[in-house]
Amino acid sequence: MKKLYTIFIIVSIGMMIPGVTGAQRIPHLNRINNEYSRPLNLKTFLEFADYEPPVHHSIARLIQKAKAVVIHVTPGTLSNVLTATQKDTITSLQLTGQIDARDFKTMRDDMPVLSDVDISSISIISYTGSLGTAGTTNFTYPANIVPQDAFVSDNHLLSIIFPATITSIADSAFYNCGLSGVLSIPNVVVSIGNSAFESCSNLTGTITLPNSVTTIGVNIFADCQSLTGLILSNSLTSISNGAFFGDWLLYGNLTIPNSVTSIGDNAFLYCYLTSVTIPNSVTSIGVGAFEKCKFLSNVILPNSITSISDYAFALCARLTSITIPSSVTSIGNYAFTMSGLTSFSIPNSVISIGNASFALTGLKSITIPTSVTSIGNDAFDCPGLSSVYANSPTPIIINDSVFRNKATCILYVPAGSKTLYQTANEWKDFGNIIEMIATGFNDARSIDQFTVYPNPFTGGFYISVGEKAANVSIYDLRGMQLQSMQVTNNTYVNMMGLPQGQYILKLSTSEGTVVQKLVKK
Repeated sequence: MKKLYTIFIIVSIGMMIPGVTGAQRIPHLNRINNEYSRPLNLKTFLEFADYEPPVHHSIARLIQKAKAVVIHVTPGTLSNVLTATQKDTITSLQLTGQIDARDFKTMRDDMPVLSDVDISSISIISYTGSLGTAGTTNFTYPANIVPQDAFVSDNHLLSIIFPATITSIADSAFYNCGLSGVLSIPNVVVSIGNSAFESCSNLTGTITLPNSVTTIGVNIFADCQSLTGLILSNSLTSISNGAFFGDWLLYGNLTIPNSVTSIGDNAFLYCYLTSVTIPNSVTSIGVGAFEKCKFLSNVILPNSITSISDYAFALCARLTSITIPSSVTSIGNYAFTMSGLTSFSIPNSVISIGNASFALTGLKSITIPTSVTSIGNDAFDCPGLSSVYANSPTPIIINDSVFRNKATCILYVPAGSKTLYQTANEWKDFGNIIEMIATGFNDARSIDQFTVYPNPFTGGFYISVGEKAANVSIYDLRGMQLQSMQVTNNTYVNMMGLPQGQYILKLSTSEGTVVQKLVKK
């Protein structure tokens, strides 16, 4: 009499993460050739913003797991070795010997209740023919590779123990199958194919890609909605498109290893990561790579990237600030749309800013450096925008819908350029255009040991001038003097009574004079 074991498997649900709700799919997010369609304008983007991945409800499933039936096989013979009754009734199977793609097909198609597979003691042999897992045409299945479509859509399969000799897991090997619990990948696997574990929604815990893995395919763990952690291989060279798309319980901190050179499109779309550290080895971050990571609050970007891609951090509601490295020359369309940004500094390296890049964020003030030559539609459609600092003496040619609140928002322009801005398209619509002080923002420090900290600041800042005394004046951007005082080392300057914005500090000692920009948050 066979000994039976009773196992209860609970499929994880989204209620463990606050703010997660279910919703129906909307037309803007359809999988087409591993790509995702998005809204084409700011109006339809608002509909897209309300979408949430479908929630898998809790299910308690009772499984009767029998003691494994042990079968010794040679390649392609499993179907003949098993009786019809065994095929229909075996739930737990342990194989020894050698198998090929034909035997995987037998387990997948001819054993309807098979739930647990142990192939740790077998070798996978190459096979060429039409009787394997990938269809009825001639196909070559290499040795030591779990074959393509090995258990595709096999909802009964709950667990598998891999042999220590496999080097790869092929495309769609476990796509949409019933694998549950924590997955263990041997530390000899070098590559994992496209969609290998996509839509395995019962996989739980942390996925660890062993350090032997150098390559992962598109959508490898996409839509695995019960995964909660991720450890990447330190040999991985790139994170593929859609690799972890829709893994919305994937929560916490993620450090990208310094072996990675690129992060693909939609790689972490709809994940609930809280912090991401990206190393200097990464040179490109794909479209929508971290889009709608609603709990993402901290991102460290490397100085090796040259662009912020379209939708890269859109809808990241808790991302209130981010430092853009001076290597970046372009900020893409919708890059930060509806993110939590309340402050942002555009580096002097940026040349172009895309459509709706900062739309519907909490930005109240923005400075546009002289390096910028193009700004897209709705780029600064920010409800609370109250001041814009345009540092270029010649107005950038822009369309009519770049800024919001132009009637009340103050536009600061360089000394002598007010007339040009008053006649330039879009810029002329600002109700209040003010010329900045003629000295500009000279950050060169000619005085030894001179430091202002913190800057930006909230209530005030400290001035360090060593052992010497100094005369300090604070000006607004119109050149009006607001404060004047004498300071010594580590003097605190209180700015509580002044509104948020930019100011100019002029400091003079016997060694010389320095002018520096101040930013009050």
